[in-house]
Amino acid sequence: MSNKPITLKCAACEHENEPERVYCHNCGSKLDRSILPKTDDKKEPVEEAHRRIKKMMSPRRTGSGYNDVKIGVQVVIFAVIVAALFLVWQKPEGVPEARKDYIPLVDPGELWERLMSAPTANSISLSEEDANIHIRRNLKAGEGAAGIKFVRAVVDFQPGMVTVFVERDAWGLPLYSSVSYKPVVTGGKIGGEVLGIRIGKLGIHPAAADYTADWAVTGIWKAFEKEIKQADRLAEVRVEDGQVKFISKPL
Repeated sequence: MSNKPITLKCAACEHENEPERVYCHNCGSKLDRSILPKTDDKKEPVEEAHRRIKKMMSPRRTGSGYNDVKIGVQVVIFAVIVAALFLVWQKPEGVPEARKDYIPLVDPGELWERLMSAPTANSISLSEEDANIHIRRNLKAGEGAAGIKFVRAVVDFQPGMVTVFVERDAWGLPLYSSVSYKPVVTGGKIGGEVLGIRIGKLGIHPAAADYTADWAVTGIWKAFEKEIKQADRLAEVRVEDGQVKFISKPL
């Protein structure tokens, strides 16, 4: 018996083709498949064929459930990252616009020196405009790390809370960060309890406050460096809507 494989010879060019071909691989002519030997293979029953195809196409076949879950998790993670990046580059709400035409009646630094030097208990009040003009005079725009430039910083006073906004230029795009504080006076020194941190509109979990708060407002405290060193007689700080009040204790 010959073991020569069965082929289909093209009548047009006599090229030997594989038996499954319908058209000649050499010239493209249609092949005469009637010359193939008949087989005794029985046709698959229709019902059995349906069951086999259904099993092949079923989404519940072995291993597919795990892959579906894996793909779903990857999609969710990607969506979260995209949403976070979108929020990071958004300008947060409540950023006060610095009034360049505003001129305080008395320099905020001079008011502070009077408060700290008075022998009796005293108090002063500063508006947002007073604080922001003081910041603008003492902080200048400049280069930062990795091409990120400091542009400006402003404060917003709400009852019981001070929010510091810092605007940077990150490769030509504005990038905002903000930290909200509850003022705390301890031993005559003023400090703050972090209430919230945002990069753009993206809120940062309080657990990460120690790692992000300082970066978020880098440089802002240089504007108040002199006042912080003098602040050894504070008794209380009251933050109201649009202004802050400092109360000193007597010598």
